Amino acid sequence: MSGDPGSVTNSVREQVLRFLHFEPETRRHVVRWAVNQEVNYGEAFVKAATSVFDVMRSLPYTDDELAVAIGTCAGLLTANEQWSGDFWQRARAVSALFFGSDSIEVEIAIATDTLAYTRAIVGRKDLLSAFRDDLWTFFTEQGKARYTQDPQYLLSSFGIPDALFPFDRFRRLLYSQVVPTQAVWRPDLPLIASPTRVFKLGLP
Repeated sequence: MSGDPGSVTNSVREQVLRFLHFEPETRRHVVRWAVNQEVNYGEAFVKAATSVFDVMRSLPYTDDELAVAIGTCAGLLTANEQWSGDFWQRARAVSALFFGSDSIEVEIAIATDTLAYTRAIVGRKDLLSAFRDDLWTFFTEQGKARYTQDPQYLLSSFGIPDALFPFDRFRRLLYSQVVPTQAVWRPDLPLIASPTRVFKLGLP
């Protein structure tokens, strides 16, 4: 688990997917993942992968989607070793490498007995492409221009997933970006992965 972050991402994804293929009953159990080689971020990866698997295993995600989330965690942590600066400087730089230079930080919340929330990083272009196709029909031309230029305005004004995203696109945004960046950059906060329980996706 060292070297090029993209190669690490793909390698770990393939290993996880292969394991789940040959051990299909694994998703019925809590699993503590391990690292098979010496890396500085071994403990961080074990914590992230274990958390991602535990939260996603009973949700409507395929084995491949679960493997993508864990593989992305490995890639983010690999890239993090190659950057200097304070924690959030590295987090933004690494996330930009994966999701684009215009990536933005978002806040996700679910309603429980007490409000649970955390933060993640998503690519701006990926966020725009995840919005409903008919979303822009509700806005004036001026509003459409403003929101498409900077979707952060849209999140700050609305931030309700059911109103903004088709279910499958929102689910894809979660497993590919929101879940892994939560697990890596916010490991001590609750990991939110259920597309049906998120009631807010907005700005911090």
